[in-house]
Amino acid sequence: MNEPLWIFGYGSIIWKTEFPFIAESIGCLQGWARRFWQASLDHRGIPEASGRVVTLVPSRNNHCWGKLFLLESQKHSKVIEALDHREKGGYERMQADIVNASGAIVKAVTYWAPQQNDHFLGPDSLSAMARQISRAQGPSGSNRDYLFKLESALRALGHPDSHVTILANKTRQLLGQS
Repeated sequence: MNEPLWIFGYGSIIWKTEFPFIAESIGCLQGWARRFWQASLDHRGIPEASGRVVTLVPSRNNHCWGKLFLLESQKHSKVIEALDHREKGGYERMQADIVNASGAIVKAVTYWAPQQNDHFLGPDSLSAMARQISRAQGPSGSNRDYLFKLESALRALGHPDSHVTILANKTRQLLGQS
């Protein structure tokens, strides 16, 4: 690969990038929604008590805001290797057309967890998801911190996500923080 490569982050990559990049931009993926439908057994939970993290789900009338990160050509393989390890547990790499801050469409690599993967939890009531998130803890920290940091990062981007905000508020209520 001789050309620069874009990475699209819509979850923890927004605030916990952990790789070198040469430019960043707000980005939007059309026809997809961000949902807390993926189990985390290795970062925000453990096998005996999984956490919930976000994935992308096809949704024709929705869109998912996040951040685009431009990689240097020389760093592609090293960054992709690190992201493949970070995004294990059911996630797959995919190419996506992302609308950047200036309205142009760029090809970007992102990660999603298809429904047929072993860690896909799917939808549940917001109360049940909030209970699971409020209790889960893993090697990367508490699941609630992941949720609250994502909510804060999306607000800072100027694009809060109603699914994330409602779930964060439900979780705060359970924790007595409302």
